[in-house]
Amino acid sequence: MTSSAPVPTLIAPSIRTRVSGSFGIQSIRSAIGFTDGPTCSARGRGSRTASRPVMMNGAATRGRARVSMGRMTRYMPATMRLKRGRMGTMCGRYATTRARQELLDEFQVQVDAAGGEIQPDYNVAPTKQVPAVLARAPKDAPDGEEAVRQLRTLRWGLVPSWAKDLSIGSRMINARAETVHEKPSYRRAFAKRRCLLPADGYFEWYVLQQSDDPAEGEKKAKRKPQKQPFFIRPKDGAVMAMAGLYELWKPRDDEDADWLWTCTVITTDAPDDLGRIHDRMPMVVRPDQWDAWLDPGLTDPDEVRGLLVPAMAGTMDAYPVSKAVNSVKNNGPELIEPASDGDNSGNHSGALF
Repeated sequence: MTSSAPVPTLIAPSIRTRVSGSFGIQSIRSAIGFTDGPTCSARGRGSRTASRPVMMNGAATRGRARVSMGRMTRYMPATMRLKRGRMGTMCGRYATTRARQELLDEFQVQVDAAGGEIQPDYNVAPTKQVPAVLARAPKDAPDGEEAVRQLRTLRWGLVPSWAKDLSIGSRMINARAETVHEKPSYRRAFAKRRCLLPADGYFEWYVLQQSDDPAEGEKKAKRKPQKQPFFIRPKDGAVMAMAGLYELWKPRDDEDADWLWTCTVITTDAPDDLGRIHDRMPMVVRPDQWDAWLDPGLTDPDEVRGLLVPAMAGTMDAYPVSKAVNSVKNNGPELIEPASDGDNSGNHSGALF
């Protein structure tokens, strides 16, 4: 795995607005576009207008629908008003359930440096240990030694080497593909410490808002909005190799401390079919290009940025799941099972990631 390896192409779909409403599971599917959902789009921040009628659960608006900051506020039925979603954050919860041997075989790992057991985790949250694949020269190897592909477990939440303590990691679980090359916290890792984070899929929360009448709508607007979790995974069931960065850190006042390995997930704009749930998604690396992405010899920031190119949408499947995933205490295969209509299990989490 040298710098002569082919340059990888990462899945980086385009952004579109997302919408919210207050419906049952089947109505949510329709409203966000899995059947005949909204067709309008927003081109970034600020006010924009949709040039086509907007289909909301079968009801088309007349004329032009106003879109402002990802929110349609005019020409909408009272029960279908949309609320501005959180922009730019993702992914803060995912599932990774492959067994150790599956990962070793799937990623053609040369050195198993994970240590301990790798247990299935259906509700991965920040600061947890997660499996990761990276290429790095063996410890104490002479200069010029070829990097070998390793399987390790890293703490999710990147802690830069210059950080005073590891608490910063809980706020650095994602790195935006658009700015990762220039941010002080990520740019060194982006140049030479890239990794793959295996996942079965990830979770996103679709914001629901009930507004049957203006007066009632104002009251409920003051409350925390209800959120329906969705599980998003590759349609073909293959492993989802999320593009990540890793760093090594240890306390400055303890030279004898062990190095802490931490990581972050690179995110990008979501395609039309997923952007209606959330405007961001993980960057994904195709299997035939894992070698080049992991190559530590590819260090030029501009060249690495060139790897982040758009790809076709339609490769992911999304479906609503139980609200039990809202609590990090819950963990099991039932969290990624499709929810039935009217599923109200679990509690409502006021925080998204």
